[in-house]
Amino acid sequence: MSINIHAWEPFYTTTGAAVATLAGLLFVSLSLNRDKLTAPENKLMLRLAQRCFADFLFVLFISLVFLIPEQGNHTLAIELLAFSIIRIQRLIRHARDTTHDVSRRLLTRQTIREYAFHALCLIGFVINSFLIYNGNVLAPYLDALIIIPLIAGACWNAWLLLVMEKDYAKRA
Repeated sequence: MSINIHAWEPFYTTTGAAVATLAGLLFVSLSLNRDKLTAPENKLMLRLAQRCFADFLFVLFISLVFLIPEQGNHTLAIELLAFSIIRIQRLIRHARDTTHDVSRRLLTRQTIREYAFHALCLIGFVINSFLIYNGNVLAPYLDALIIIPLIAGACWNAWLLLVMEKDYAKRA
């Protein structure tokens, strides 16, 4: 059985355009506040910015992969799995670096939520890769159910960075 990826083009086109716009806006905002973010006392905010930007780019790449014309389920599944594994490796390295560089007091519920949420989304993408590979027609729906909260999480992180930066730094 084959998934009708063509029917999902409007969703992935819209998602890709929205995420590219958000990533661009975040990039400009971070560029304007570069000195503040690169200060040693704001190491946590820089890591949050990196995660936020990486999430936007990850969703953009997933959207672009789904828009490649005339590819089959197997190719799409392998591409999705490869992107997910790369992102999992980066998340593990990021979490490891955070625990080495940052004091124990920064391992708060907020920090754990951010890593656990991302890990669950990435595990969902890995599972979805296998569903796509097997031609499960529910796979695009699962993908959408993972992408939407991932975008929402990245937007929340951007909000923390751009509007509530002092409050966030104090909580950490």
